[in-house]
Amino acid sequence: MLTESTFGLTAVTLKPGPTIVNKIGTFTYRNIKKELFTVYISSYFQGSTVLIATRAKALFDFLYFKSPTLSEQNEKRNLVEELRLNLDTYTSTDIAELLMYSNMNIPIKLTKIVMNIAEHAPNH
Repeated sequence: MLTESTFGLTAVTLKPGPTIVNKIGTFTYRNIKKELFTVYISSYFQGSTVLIATRAKALFDFLYFKSPTLSEQNEKRNLVEELRLNLDTYTSTDIAELLMYSNMNIPIKLTKIVMNIAEHAPNH
């Protein structure tokens, strides 16, 4: 979904964690409220169970952590363009899932951001 290169991997967890930098890359652990730690796909990786976010959940988590840096005034803005999000592969089901998060106990600012993204998503 991001149009620019990323140089690290962010894991969303229930507990705060460190940022680890090694020869493989940068691994950042960010924490989220328990009630928002939802809608993940269970998978196995090197003998361990890992939870992988759906596309909509990954977008929501990105917006959750990005929202403090965004302006309160976003009604007339196209945040898909401003954040340079590539949502061409997001389906109407993905957008419906994203909108589901706006009904959760999240700040009104984040609700408005989610609504703006849904409104400007290409396939919505």
